[in-house]
Amino acid sequence: MLRRHNLLLSFISLSLAAGGCGADEPTMGSQLITAAEGGTLVTDDAELSVPAAALGEDTTVTLLVDGASGYPALEDGLDRVVVLEPAGVVLAQPASIVFAGGDVSAAATVRAHQLVDGEWAAVETATASREEDGRVRLRVGRFGVYGVTAVEPVQGEPTVRVTATLDDAPLAEARVTLWTALEQQLGETTTGADGQAVFELELEAGEYFITVERPADTCGEGFSSFTYAPGTPVSVSVGFSRAC
Repeated sequence: MLRRHNLLLSFISLSLAAGGCGADEPTMGSQLITAAEGGTLVTDDAELSVPAAALGEDTTVTLLVDGASGYPALEDGLDRVVVLEPAGVVLAQPASIVFAGGDVSAAATVRAHQLVDGEWAAVETATASREEDGRVRLRVGRFGVYGVTAVEPVQGEPTVRVTATLDDAPLAEARVTLWTALEQQLGETTTGADGQAVFELELEAGEYFITVERPADTCGEGFSSFTYAPGTPVSVSVGFSRAC
């Protein structure tokens, strides 16, 4: 327990030594959260929610929300850092932390990374998304140090074009969501009158998938996966039918 608290204090000291104040000033809170009932921990600018039965035992949880000063850099930039102690605690159900999104736009791609051996890494146990009210929600399956970055879209040629149809006719106003292979949401939009939706994002090479909200009383998966190679636009089609 002493080693874990020393880890948290070292991060706070680094941030303060970097001269952070205002948006970069860390805010911290601690609270006993029971295994049976779970609980909520609220600080000045964040709220942690731990579901019932997520913890293996009653635990005093410490939450720190910090700016980027004093932490390792991320290629896409580092907007906020979230520290959950005791480090290494594995949760049976994900906990969520909601905090102010600052200047994150509605079109931005919000990504989560965990600090592992001094370096940021994308992990399956952490995802981030932007709430409708502009705040950011981080979901984690393990306590530790997490970095959140927001990548604004690069305007230009479409990266991913989605065509949705119903009985081979364009399906308008259907909600379309783009995801990474780790189920991290990258963007959301709706189809136009032509049944098409476009994402203009700077994607890394890799596996992705899209989901299209299925209209009521129709059949169809509303799902399609694809492999993206930088510089090569992708076209994806999803079709629904009333004949089930």
